Amino acid sequence: MGGSLAYHLRERAPRGTVACAVTYQPPPDPYQSATPRPSAPAGQYSPDGRWYWNGEQWIAVTVPGPAWARPYAPVEGRAAAAVALVALASFGFGLVLLAHAFDLAALAAGTGSAALVAEAIAALFAILAYGAGVIGSAITVPMWMHRAFRNLPALGEQGMSWSPAWAAGGWFVPFANLVIPYLVMRELWSAFGDGRSLPQQWWAAYIGAGVVQIVGFVLAVFSRAAGDLFSMLADLSLIAAGFLLIVMIRRISRRQRDRHEQLQVR
Repeated sequence: MGGSLAYHLRERAPRGTVACAVTYQPPPDPYQSATPRPSAPAGQYSPDGRWYWNGEQWIAVTVPGPAWARPYAPVEGRAAAAVALVALASFGFGLVLLAHAFDLAALAAGTGSAALVAEAIAALFAILAYGAGVIGSAITVPMWMHRAFRNLPALGEQGMSWSPAWAAGGWFVPFANLVIPYLVMRELWSAFGDGRSLPQQWWAAYIGAGVVQIVGFVLAVFSRAAGDLFSMLADLSLIAAGFLLIVMIRRISRRQRDRHEQLQVR
């Protein structure tokens, strides 16, 4: 339209005058903002982990996700149950430690002392707390680990070495349960931890407690006092392992939730 209008004016202009070319500029679109919309920062993944935003456009993730990948599912409920039961088990270990301390006091005071009564009471409550906590933890911790590991692809993580099935089932495979839970937790912690070596400390305390407990059983054959001392060391190690496990469960769960919320907002 602008070209034809300029041509028409040149043809109608009188001879000897200078024809002026008239150009046409369309009016600005009132529905389009003059300020361009800021683009989202680069380095984010879609909620399903299949697309990557480079700052200008979405790019399909070239590495295919695992066959077990699923959309994100909240992990807080399983985390709360696992934390509560691990704490109950740790409390039971504390009561067992107290019972061993009373047993040492009874050995020093002789038969018929009040320490024997205190030991029996502590042992009774220890059995209740320890039994409920350990059995409950054996169910809820693998369930939490299964859900937390299954969320990894949906949160943009790639190259997982394990699967949710192994994350939960690895606890129940003889001999493999000495290694697989630690490796799975280390992978979760590397993605959503804070850089501290908590998985190594947790597993060293857990496995170390078992070794010390076996030594205590052997020594108890020869010396009841030595057996009590080593059993107390094992109880302290299990309490420390429970505390470290609670810290990791809470931190991983919170950071998975935060990552999911960030992806939803973007």
